[in-house]
Amino acid sequence: MRVPPSLRRAVNKVGGASRALRNGFPLTLKGALLLGGSALAAWRYGLEHIDLLLLVVGVVGMAVGALALLLVGPTALALFLSLRKPAEGTPISLTTGMPARTGFSLRSLWFVPLVTVEWTWEAPDAEVRTDVEKGRRREWIAPRKRALVDHVVRRFTVRDAWGLAHVSFAITEPRAVRVAPSVGALRNVPVVRAMSGGDDFYDPLGALQGDRLDMRAYGPGDPVRLILWKVYAKSRDLMVRTPERARSPSDKTVAYVVTGEGDEPAAGAARAAVQNGALGASWRLGADGVDHDATEVDAAEEMLAKSGNTEVSRGGSGLSEFLARAAADGGRGVSARAVLFVPARPGPWIERVVAAAKGRKTSSGQSGIEILVCTDGVVREAPRSFWARLFTAPPAFDTARAAQRELTKVTDALAAAHAPVSLVDRAAGKVYQNAFRRIATAVNAGRAISPLPPAEGLWSPGPPIQAPSSIGDTSRPPSPPPPKASSGTEAA
Repeated sequence: MRVPPSLRRAVNKVGGASRALRNGFPLTLKGALLLGGSALAAWRYGLEHIDLLLLVVGVVGMAVGALALLLVGPTALALFLSLRKPAEGTPISLTTGMPARTGFSLRSLWFVPLVTVEWTWEAPDAEVRTDVEKGRRREWIAPRKRALVDHVVRRFTVRDAWGLAHVSFAITEPRAVRVAPSVGALRNVPVVRAMSGGDDFYDPLGALQGDRLDMRAYGPGDPVRLILWKVYAKSRDLMVRTPERARSPSDKTVAYVVTGEGDEPAAGAARAAVQNGALGASWRLGADGVDHDATEVDAAEEMLAKSGNTEVSRGGSGLSEFLARAAADGGRGVSARAVLFVPARPGPWIERVVAAAKGRKTSSGQSGIEILVCTDGVVREAPRSFWARLFTAPPAFDTARAAQRELTKVTDALAAAHAPVSLVDRAAGKVYQNAFRRIATAVNAGRAISPLPPAEGLWSPGPPIQAPSSIGDTSRPPSPPPPKASSGTEAA
């Protein structure tokens, strides 16, 4: 049964109002139980039944609860008043997974005892940590997802050390932020080079487009200049030279990034292809959620960042229009090869990609689209028992990494497109050809396709990156290593 839009909006409004009320109400459940129980013990049993022990316990409990309210409430109010009108921040350009300093800092509240102030980023999605310098807590962030926004939403939470009271509020800072996808280990890997048509690499499945290194028997209509006279002198058989089946970078490439769940590796692979020049001398790049195409590197990186704002349900929705625009570009779009960067997790995008591939056929009857399934490694999920599935939640799973079961679903669905499919591992920096055969062999053998070491956090050892002062600034001078303190926390 489909929920009416009006009912859905009403539920969202009620949920938003309840969350706002909850964030503004100073008492937690623990604090409410403590104050209620202490008042009951002090009044009912301490005064009415002259129980001095419960009277003392009740008075002390109410005093502790009242102290938590008196500390948290005024501190949160003072902090909100000081941050309610932030000045416009300097534009910054970030990369997913790369820690960077934003320039935001908060004064240390050492003079307020038993109070903790912490904050997180709600938009764009990023992990926050802080370090202390000259009495102020400086903010470090590591973006989790690419995005292109004109404001930053931070949620501040003020709570006491006992967890009895807390106040939370959001502050919006006007600031242009561009978060580009990370290329991972694909920085020097030709992601698309092995898939294009030409004569650089021999490929038994490729077209007859290479150098004339092969030969076959002479047939009517073959040019005389191609006859191998030395072979004829020895064997008395007329043989002619023919081009070998090979592939190499083509002159015209159109590429498209399909969004969906776990699409960060696809965007990173597309960025690596653009930076490495793997798309050829003339290329056009499109992405879901963006109504214009990019033909230059800077425009492509901005487009990839903006595609991160697209809803998962719209994955592949702009592919048909993009192919139509490419076909109308000087009449060369039909002969140009098309490369799709797609996620390795199933979603609504699969049906749209298959439909677009079926509608784009070359003169040979094959699909004119080549598909790159991108992931950060493929893992094999351990089977869970019936009782584990019934009473426990599934373990946390990195959406950028694909499970073999989900990857098999993707490749089986893409088989209907009759298009060559390759697997791109951004974490390992490898491109696997013949993805269908490789995945089927690995699944039958019960092993992982691309085993990787345990995934490290965003704050793995290594030199962090200093955020440039403007979006157009590509310089990234090194900065001190990120702090090891708790995420976005200031304890006074």
